Amino acid sequence: QEYLGAGGDPVVAEVAGEEIPASEFYRYYSQLERSARAMGDPLDPAQFERADFRRAQLEAFARSKLVEQVARREGFRISDEAVVQNLTQTPIFQADGQFSLEAY
Repeated sequence: QEYLGAGGDPVVAEVAGEEIPASEFYRYYSQLERSARAMGDPLDPAQFERADFRRAQLEAFARSKLVEQVARREGFRISDEAVVQNLTQTPIFQADGQFSLEAY
C-alpha cells in the first residue's frame, strides 16, 4: 500500500514509545550533511551513503530525541534569548562573522 501513497511516513525508530518518522530523520540527516559541508569538515561525501554511518547517525538522533523527552517530562525550559544567542553565535549560521538569515 505504501507505494500507492496510502502507507504514510514510515517509522525508522521508536524512542520510549515515540515513533520517529523517516521524514524527520532525513531532515536531520540532510542538515548534518549541509553542516559538515558548511563548516569545511573533511568528511568524504561518500561516507554519508554508507549504511553504518547512517545507522550511527540514527542512533545519535534517537539519543537526542530521548534527551528531548526527558527535558519535556521534567519541565526543563530554555529562554527565547538563550535560543537566539545560541543561533546567532553558531558558526554555520554566520557569514563574515555575523549571523546570516540566509545561512540559517
